[in-house]
Amino acid sequence: LHLCSSRSQTGTSLIEIIIAVMLVSIVVLGLAAGFLTLVRTNRMTYEQQQVDHAASNYAESLKSVGYQPCTASTAPDYDTSSDLWQPSSAVQVQVADVEYWNPATDSYEDDCPGTDGGTQLLTVRAEWGERDRQAQIVKRNR
Repeated sequence: LHLCSSRSQTGTSLIEIIIAVMLVSIVVLGLAAGFLTLVRTNRMTYEQQQVDHAASNYAESLKSVGYQPCTASTAPDYDTSSDLWQPSSAVQVQVADVEYWNPATDSYEDDCPGTDGGTQLLTVRAEWGERDRQAQIVKRNR
């Protein structure tokens, strides 16, 4: 009976295991950070696409709405038409600005020139959180 064994001990030391666990942890944390960045980027892209879509569709739907002439005392209100495309509840979209063609100056002006020149430049603004997009269309009285 031998109490002492002469065979060599070739197991893994505690230091080697700790180093391996640390390396695996670093790789996993790097992958997790990359995944979180991907999710955030995907969300931002989705929101921007929704805002772009809303501005474009709302501007297109304004083309089917009748022309609303301006007067010195009243401005057109295109947002009240029932024919307008409606976005999802998260996106807010509206006609943000109406500029009026003044034939006397051959330019658009912020205020109605008194008699409607028959052409308006509508600026549509769509917003969702920090994302926004503008689109413009020209309405003519025909």
